[in-house]
Amino acid sequence: GLSLGRDGFMHDIYRDRRLDGASVEALRGEAVFPVGARGTMLLAADYLTDTGSTADAPKVVPPYAGAPGLLFGGTVPADPRTVLYDADVGTRATSWGLRSEFTWDFDAAVLKALTAWRAVDVDVSIDLDGTQANAVIDRPQGRARDFSEDVVLTSQSASAVEWLIGGSYLHADAAQRLTVNVAPAQLTDVPDGRLVTDAGALFGEVEWQFA
Repeated sequence: GLSLGRDGFMHDIYRDRRLDGASVEALRGEAVFPVGARGTMLLAADYLTDTGSTADAPKVVPPYAGAPGLLFGGTVPADPRTVLYDADVGTRATSWGLRSEFTWDFDAAVLKALTAWRAVDVDVSIDLDGTQANAVIDRPQGRARDFSEDVVLTSQSASAVEWLIGGSYLHADAAQRLTVNVAPAQLTDVPDGRLVTDAGALFGEVEWQFA
């Protein structure tokens, strides 16, 4: 397991909280057990959560001309490590995965089958105008789901010819949404997108050792 925490480098004096800090918790485990007289099965799982605010604390720097927060009454503290945010900024990200690896010995060849699942969810809040003015807030969200399967049969004889054959398959489904709120204009823009990928491959290799 892993537990990582770090105080934030930035101080939001408007909400009196530390920002740009790290808070990560992770756990991983695996087990291996026999399957009959010739096989083994490995099962593994992992989980990670990130609730820090690293890179979520933009600081408005000169020149200030055109900065939306200042146009609507916001201010920028002189201290480079101090900010004024009206939004509760931060990140909530989780990732978990499962993996299995099955092996079977046929004497002349070894079969391996690897299966994996992965899920990732991300929810972020950023005060884009970087001030206490209710101007521009962005709330990106992301979601990904992946599944993969790999099967490989490899020779293990003592002959001069060695070979392997196999196949792979991947299914990936990823989506993202950006919720941008521009309060002075009473405007909310929600661009989003989704990408689904299915890919497969077959492969083989032969090696011939000449005496």
